Amino acid sequence: MSSAILVFYSVFFGCTRPRIRYIGVWRLLPPIVFFSDKMYILSEKSPNIATMNYDFSILSDIEFEQLVNKLLTGKARVVEQYAEGRDNGIDGLARDIPNGALIQAKHYLRSGFNKLKSKIEKEELPKIQKKSMSCYVLATSLNLSQGEAEILRTLIQSFVQDVIVLGAVSISSLLDNNPATLKSTVKLWATNAELVRQILKPSNINCFYELQNRWEDLNRVFVETPDIKNVVDSLEKNHVAVIAGEPGVGKTTLAEYICLLYFKEGFEIHFFEGDFSHDDYDLSNPEKKIIFYFDDFLGSTYYNCFSGKQDSSIVNLLNRISKEKNKRFILTSRTNIIHKACLYSQKYQDYRLAKQAYIVNVGSYSESIKASILYNHLRYSNLNVDEITNLVKNKMYWTIIQHHNFNPRLIHFITKQENFEDSEQRDYLEFINDSLNNPKAIWGKCFTKQLDNSQRLLVQLVVANGGEVPENVLKNAYKKALLLMDIKTPEQERNDYEYVLSVCLKSILKKSIDTTESCKEPTVAVFNPSVSDYVLPTILDTSIITKLSTSLDTVESLSVIESNEKKFDDVHVIYRNLLANHLKRGWSNTKIHLVCLLGAECGLISNLIKSVIDDNNLISLANKNDFYFIVSENIDTYDFSEFIKRFSKIFCNDYQDFGSILEYYKECPFVKEDVIAFLQKCIYESLKDKIQTILLEQTFASDTLDLDNVNIALENLMQDFQADYPFLTNDEINDIWDNVDAQQIVDENRELAEYEVNKDYLQKVQKNINDIDALFDQLL
Repeated sequence: MSSAILVFYSVFFGCTRPRIRYIGVWRLLPPIVFFSDKMYILSEKSPNIATMNYDFSILSDIEFEQLVNKLLTGKARVVEQYAEGRDNGIDGLARDIPNGALIQAKHYLRSGFNKLKSKIEKEELPKIQKKSMSCYVLATSLNLSQGEAEILRTLIQSFVQDVIVLGAVSISSLLDNNPATLKSTVKLWATNAELVRQILKPSNINCFYELQNRWEDLNRVFVETPDIKNVVDSLEKNHVAVIAGEPGVGKTTLAEYICLLYFKEGFEIHFFEGDFSHDDYDLSNPEKKIIFYFDDFLGSTYYNCFSGKQDSSIVNLLNRISKEKNKRFILTSRTNIIHKACLYSQKYQDYRLAKQAYIVNVGSYSESIKASILYNHLRYSNLNVDEITNLVKNKMYWTIIQHHNFNPRLIHFITKQENFEDSEQRDYLEFINDSLNNPKAIWGKCFTKQLDNSQRLLVQLVVANGGEVPENVLKNAYKKALLLMDIKTPEQERNDYEYVLSVCLKSILKKSIDTTESCKEPTVAVFNPSVSDYVLPTILDTSIITKLSTSLDTVESLSVIESNEKKFDDVHVIYRNLLANHLKRGWSNTKIHLVCLLGAECGLISNLIKSVIDDNNLISLANKNDFYFIVSENIDTYDFSEFIKRFSKIFCNDYQDFGSILEYYKECPFVKEDVIAFLQKCIYESLKDKIQTILLEQTFASDTLDLDNVNIALENLMQDFQADYPFLTNDEINDIWDNVDAQQIVDENRELAEYEVNKDYLQKVQKNINDIDALFDQLL
C-alpha cells in the first residue's frame, strides 16, 4: 500500500458544504474520484480508496464495544484491512459473517498486541472451547498488520474454523460507510478542530471553537443516555427542546452534545448568554441551517427574566422557530424555575411553557449507565493510581452507583484529586462517602438562591416530616409555621400555600397519589432523597425543629427528631415543649408517642392507662408499638397487671413480644401469678397460630425441599422453643407441631427455589453485576 498521504472529502448527512478529514500532514492533493455521494482523493500510486484513521483512544472499553456492535449488527459481509507494511500485496479480504457468529470486541489500544494475544490465549480460548459457534469475529482498536491478524486467527482456529479479525483500519472503513453510527459517536470527531479549519468560514469556526473549548474536558467522560433520542426527537418534531432537570444531572453537557450532533449535520451553532432580545438572532435566510442554544435560559434569578421584554422575545423566537424547517432551538433550565416562570410571566403562561411536549426531563440513569459515567471519570481523572486501585479492589464503585445521591456533577467532583486534597479527609474512600452523604453543592443554590423564605419553609416542613407528608397535613402545617416562624412576605409577592407549593413542585418537591390506597390522599415529598440530606442540617436547631414539629403535629416529625437526638444538647427539652402544647388536648397519636419518648418523666402514664381502660379505641395499629414500649420501659414504676391482661393481645405483635413482656413482668414489684399464666398462654397460642410462617421464615428454601428436611428443621425449631419457653407442656408442643403443613412448605420452597434459579431477569441481573465488575477491573 502506498505511503502517500491519503485525504478525502465527504459530504455528511445533508451538509451543504463538504468537511475535510485528514491523515498526517497536508500535501498536494492528487486527483479526485466520485463514488455515490462521496468524493475520494486517491493516491497516484494506489487504486485503493482512502480510509480515515480515527482516534479510538478517546473511547472507553465499553464505548468501543458498543461501537463494534452497532457496526456489525445485521452486517453480512466485511472486509479485513490491515495497517501499512509487508502484506504480500493483499489490500483486503472480503469475509462473510454467517448467522450465529460470536462478536467479541477487544479495545487494547493502550495495552498493545502482545497483551491482546496473551488475553486470548489465557482467557478467551477456554471460553471459546466451551461454546458452539459457526464463526468468531474479533474486533480490536489495534492497528493490526496482516501478519498480526494471522497470528490471532491461527490461535482461535484451534476451536473455531471460521475466524474474522478486524483491526483499526477495518473498523475505520466500516465507520466510513456507516454515517449514522459515525454521527452518533461524537467522541471520534468532536475535538478535532483541524477538521473544520480548512473549509469553514470564520463565523462558524469561531462558533465551533467556543463549543469545542467547553466540550473538550467533558468529551472523554461523556456517556450516551436515552435522553439523547428524546431531545433529538423533540427538535425534529417541534424544532424546540427544553432540557429540564435538577442541579448536577448533566443538562448543559447533554445540550452541548446535541449541538455537536447538529453541527456535524451542517448546522451553525449560535449561543445566547445573559440578556436576550430580538437583536440576538437572524432568521432572514430560511435556507440557512442554525441551531440556537440558550443555557440556563431563565437564569438563576428569575425575577430579571420577566421584565416584559426578555420573556416576550424568547416566546416570539419559540413561535417562529417552530415554523422554520432549517432552524432548531435548544434550551436548558431547572424544572422549578420553568414552573415559577409560568407563574410570574403572562407570556410563558399564554405559551403554556410548562405544558409543552418538548420539555425533556433528564437525570434518571440505569446502573449500567451510572457505572459507565463513573468508569469514564475514573479512567481520565488525575487521581493517584493507589486511590483508584483501592476503590476498585474494595468495590467501592457499587456504593457510588447505587447511592441515592448519584449524579454526574457529584461524580465529577469526587474524581478530582484537588477536591480530595482540599477536603478534611485523609482517606479517599472516606472522602467519597462524605461527599455522597452530604451533597451540599447540588441543592445549595436551588434551596438558598432560587427559593424565598416561604418556599424554603415549605420544603423544611416536608423534610421535618421525614421527606414525605400528606398534602392536607402540609397545608395546615404551613399556615401555622408562617406565624410561628414570623416570616414576612415583601409587598407584591405571594406566600399563599397553593402558590408556594406550585413553585416548589416538580423541582425540589413533588406530589403524587398512592393508587393502591382506597382514599387516594395526595402526598408531597422531596424530589430526591439528597434534598433531605441538604436541608436537614438547616432545621436541626432546638427552636426551629420545635416550631416545625409543632406545626406538623405528626409522629413522623417526632421520628426525625429521634433519629437526630445526638445533634441536640438536650432532646428532652424539645419533647417537653412539644408535649406542653398537648396538655389541654385529648389523646392523639402524637401525644401518645411523646409519652413514649419521655416515659415516667412526663407524669402522664397513669392518666393514659386510665384513658385507655375507659376507651380501648385509643389503641390502634398506628400506635400499638408505643404502648408496647410504654409498658416494657416503665413496668418497674407502674402496675400494668390489669392493662396487660386486657390489652396485650392488641399491642403485642407475636410470641416474641409476649415473651419480652413476660421477662420484664416477672422481675417487677407488681408481679401476679394470673398475669404470668396469661402471658404464657399467649406465647403458646401465638406459636401455634404462626408456626407455619415461622418455619418458612427461619429456614432456607434450598434446605427444605423435601419432607424429611422439613421435619428435621421443625424438630430443631421446637428444641429452641422449649429452651426459650420451658413452661410449654408436651401437649402444647405437640399441638404446635400438628399445626405444620410440611407438604405446603415443600411446595412453596420448591417453587421459590425454581423461581430463584430459572428466572431470566435474575440471570440478567447477575450478568449486569459481572459486566460492571469486569468494567472496573480494567482500571487495575
